[in-house]
Amino acid sequence: MKSAHRRLLRLFTLLMLLILLVESSFSQDLSFFRSTEHFLEKYVKSGRVDFKSLNRNSANLDSLVAQIDTMDLGDKSDDFQKAFYINTYNLLIIHGVLQEYPVASPLDIQGFFKERKFSIAGSMFTLDELEFNVLFNRYRDLRLHFILNCGAKSCPTLYSEAVTPEELEEQLDFSTTMVMDRDDFVQIDHANDQIKVSKIFEWYRSMFEEDGMTIRKFINHNRFETLPSAYKIVFDEYDWSLNEL
Repeated sequence: MKSAHRRLLRLFTLLMLLILLVESSFSQDLSFFRSTEHFLEKYVKSGRVDFKSLNRNSANLDSLVAQIDTMDLGDKSDDFQKAFYINTYNLLIIHGVLQEYPVASPLDIQGFFKERKFSIAGSMFTLDELEFNVLFNRYRDLRLHFILNCGAKSCPTLYSEAVTPEELEEQLDFSTTMVMDRDDFVQIDHANDQIKVSKIFEWYRSMFEEDGMTIRKFINHNRFETLPSAYKIVFDEYDWSLNEL
């Protein structure tokens, strides 16, 4: 009886240790999203980044960059990974700009999108590789165009909240819908019978014209006010000035 009792006690102890390890790992993973939320609430105001304050103290951002580097995605769900990569892109844009701050535009940084490498979950990627090779090639989700912020004023709005696995779909829908009502993304010009739309639609036109989709259909699906069907779509200029508070 005593031997059986000891075996049961050891089994119970091992089970409790396993539960604690799983809970610790889960809590550590969620801490990335909580820390991202805290960071964005502190340094993003009305969609603009407070680079001046960050330049004085980047400890919170440095900690997030370290978490991005060491994140283990091996057993994570698709929603977890997608949310992680979206936050990672937006955070690394800020981090990369801050390394060269002050700058007037992210385009002023040599090789910023195509050459500079960042360590993400143990692998090295450029920002373009993260955006296209990881996110778009894997998920084929057009809404990603409107939740990723490239650090310029004409980019989609950067919100003061983290993208989370639990609210991922709602956040993607919300970000896309809100952008469609920004005048610098979609503006109806009644005087000239035109619709001025963001350069994003021109740069990625092939994506918006797959599987019977068109730019007009996509905008109408995600916009409160339907576009006049007879108006011509033209592509507006893109303001690459730094998205700075």
